[in-house]
Amino acid sequence: MRKYLSSSAINDQMKRHPQILTSRWFLFFRRRQQRADSPGPSCVSMKSEHYMGELRRIRSEFVKGVSDPVIKALLDDLYHHEVFSSEEKDSVMEEQRSRADQARCLIDTVMGKGERASQRMIDGIKERDKHLCINLGLSSSLAGVGELQRIRSEFVKGVSDPVIKCLLDDLWQQKVFSTEEKDSVIEDQKSKVDRARCLIDMVMGKGERAGQLMIDSMKKRDEHLCSTLGLMSSPAGVGELLP
Repeated sequence: MRKYLSSSAINDQMKRHPQILTSRWFLFFRRRQQRADSPGPSCVSMKSEHYMGELRRIRSEFVKGVSDPVIKALLDDLYHHEVFSSEEKDSVMEEQRSRADQARCLIDTVMGKGERASQRMIDGIKERDKHLCINLGLSSSLAGVGELQRIRSEFVKGVSDPVIKCLLDDLWQQKVFSTEEKDSVIEDQKSKVDRARCLIDMVMGKGERAGQLMIDSMKKRDEHLCSTLGLMSSPAGVGELLP
């Protein structure tokens, strides 16, 4: 196994031998070391952005479909829950001339206020306009992420390394994960349990679409595990890794 120098040792070598800055090998080596020194994606912090991710997902359709009365009702709700100040509430209605501009300003302002504000707005949409919720995909009560939360402990215990790698490939192909995020799960997490935990937490942090895609991929890759986790109505295989 190659032994990496510390960042301080690399910097010392650069000072003593500046000509190595032109070495392609050294530049590659230093990039690898910087990656090792820097923390990978935080599974916990990514998990905490679920509701903001949902607002990002529905933003375009929300702006197109929400009505003036619902915008006003949502503003009242958010003011009542102390998400908006009186001035912020009034500015959405008074400074934005069109309904679309008001809707866009509303959802962007809420996303800028973080996870709690985003959850309040989603709850308000569900209460105020059931038809809009169906069109936006919010009527399922966030089933994908909710299912992952329910199965998290048993998934971490039961999933195999080959299935983890296949799930990562599927999620990368679906553009849920970037190449860096995919690699970090494998390279930065030392044990199978840590890789499984990081994977499911990162997916939950990316919202409902990501959660549903992971569940669909699990059903394809390991039917026995899905049956054990209660994700399938009945066992459909013997638990082998599917191609």
